[in-house]
Amino acid sequence: MFKGDIVLIPLSYPNRSDDKMKLVPALILSEDDGAVTVSFISTNTEEQEPCDLILHPKKGNGLKVRSVVRLNKIITIEKSFMLGRLGTLSTREMRELNLRLLELFDLAL
Repeated sequence: MFKGDIVLIPLSYPNRSDDKMKLVPALILSEDDGAVTVSFISTNTEEQEPCDLILHPKKGNGLKVRSVVRLNKIITIEKSFMLGRLGTLSTREMRELNLRLLELFDLAL
């Protein structure tokens, strides 16, 4: 798994009454030997932050509906928690991702 891959991860929501894990898509931002840093992907595109990245469903990314990468929602997990790869970002989407990360973390080129 590499930066730009969209994967499934289990996530527990504290406000859910059933305490069950939900499988959610996430975008890999970085990876090393045992862990990946991911950003959550949501289908709720109504409320957006300036750093969010909109993704449209395509054969290559594995998404079924218009979605948003919440770049301000980042977590590092062990690779063993990933349950599969859905797809990957296009070259254009990767460029946009990198620009948004630069803006989010106030980094200069």
